[in-house]
Amino acid sequence: MITDYFKDLFQSSHPSDEDIEAVIGGMEARVSDDMNETLIQPFSAEEVRHAISQMYPYILPCPDGMLPFFYQKYWHIVRPEVTSFVLEFLNHQVSDAKINYNYVVLIPKCPKPETMSHFRPISLCTITYKIASKVLANRMKPLLSSIIFESQFAFVPGRLITNNVLVAYEMNHYLAHKYEMLFGQLFGHSHPERGLRQGDLLSPYLFLFCVEALSLLISLAEANGDIRGVAVSRHGPRVSNLLFADDTLIFAKPRVGGPSQVSGSIHPSFHHELSSSACHEIDSLMSDFVWHKKGVRKIHWLAWDKVCFSKEVGGLGLRKMSDVNLAMLAKQLWRVVINPDNLIGHILKQRYFPHCELHEARAVAGCSFTWSSILVSRELIAATVVELIDGSGNWNVGLIHRIFWQEDVDAILAIPFNMGDQDVLRWHFEKHSHYSVHSGYKTRAVSGGFCPWCGFEVEDILQTLFRCHFACLVWALFHIPWRYIMVDHDDTETLIREIHRSLDSANFGRTLLIYWFLWWTHKKLIFQSVEVSAEEVIGRVWSMEASFLLFQKNARELEKTRQAHHGILLSALDG
Repeated sequence: MITDYFKDLFQSSHPSDEDIEAVIGGMEARVSDDMNETLIQPFSAEEVRHAISQMYPYILPCPDGMLPFFYQKYWHIVRPEVTSFVLEFLNHQVSDAKINYNYVVLIPKCPKPETMSHFRPISLCTITYKIASKVLANRMKPLLSSIIFESQFAFVPGRLITNNVLVAYEMNHYLAHKYEMLFGQLFGHSHPERGLRQGDLLSPYLFLFCVEALSLLISLAEANGDIRGVAVSRHGPRVSNLLFADDTLIFAKPRVGGPSQVSGSIHPSFHHELSSSACHEIDSLMSDFVWHKKGVRKIHWLAWDKVCFSKEVGGLGLRKMSDVNLAMLAKQLWRVVINPDNLIGHILKQRYFPHCELHEARAVAGCSFTWSSILVSRELIAATVVELIDGSGNWNVGLIHRIFWQEDVDAILAIPFNMGDQDVLRWHFEKHSHYSVHSGYKTRAVSGGFCPWCGFEVEDILQTLFRCHFACLVWALFHIPWRYIMVDHDDTETLIREIHRSLDSANFGRTLLIYWFLWWTHKKLIFQSVEVSAEEVIGRVWSMEASFLLFQKNARELEKTRQAHHGILLSALDG
């Protein structure tokens, strides 16, 4: 029965040329000559080596009994033979039939499976076949975004399936308020039943091409007037279908359905704001898991906030749900800002802020939960933007003078504005300048494990005295000529010794005072929740230095008086 099932599954139905033309006849050519030239280039040994290095070392055993780890570990030995075999297969279609052998392992999806639908088939291909398949996938991957419709987000680099979830929620919100009842119906699933088997590295891309034909047929039906998509605003794009990997959501006037059935498998914390009670409930579940044992309630020996500290500072590295939720929402916002022309960005733009920019947009009456959730996350992104340019589009001269040294001020103000260029948003807390949930959470989660000023770096002496933005601002306001020594030091003692060797006596004493008041300000914020401005720190340093110099002057005068009255006992009395 099992053998017959898979034979029938993978047998071709032998469609006629007319059947194929009916599906793809209206499809415009999207593979340009340059793209085609890239695809048909002979495969190289370097592509084979790169494919090997990308594979996970320890996968399930394959028919040839080998793991990728073996090839990666002993590549210097097996390289000639493996490379020659794979290139012969790819460039000249010469191969051993055994390369295409694979095992199909059936994993039961329920306790008592009775039919084939109760099993999940897992295909185990040979490693040599996987290498060849990976090389082909790498060749195709950079071109997918130019070939696949924007209604498909799964498996396409640079696209997130959660974007389609946001579109589905927005469409659902619009339809729920536009009509007395929801004119929508979810129509089945699209499951291509021919082609490469599951487990093949090319299988997801072949799936995209198959479903692309379905998307084309829907678009043709819309163009012919057979169905009518939905637009959530007058000038917004009309959406007729959304594809969630192997699920399809079709928007059409006769029978429209509930998008929640499609997007329900994706947790709402990725794209919607969770209530405080929901966050507290999730935190409580995690707390119970940490402190309870087999139904026996135990004492919570440490506050949950401290348990959520990073492991480097004594916590368990768990995360507070409210901060995780905000960091995930910020990722959706970031993608809308960075890619304003994608489908969700275009829909939100035309519906909620058609005449202004995103940072100026406001929540309006009757807006969707999607939009209000995105606005909540805006504070995380906006709080990290350095406003060196004022509202008139010119340099904020006052702020620049307060932050930078004079020679740096002169260099900055000499930079001309190029009003013809588009501004680009960059995320300060990642080397690649793009937002990530990890760094967004660290920025949000201000706790004892992180710097209380910026809430990002792990709190230590280097962070408190030198690296934090507050400390940098304080140092920038003092003309102490050691700033060029501030390179990537990890040793606090070495850094301080280098600084002190470069200073004269006056600047040395002033530097010690700055150390002290930065530490004092740090403790005021942690233990008393009192924020001290950089200007107040500067004033206290100057005041303390003046008092110290005055004391030294009085001490010298007193010493002179003592020497002048040698043999006379002087007594200083208070009051």
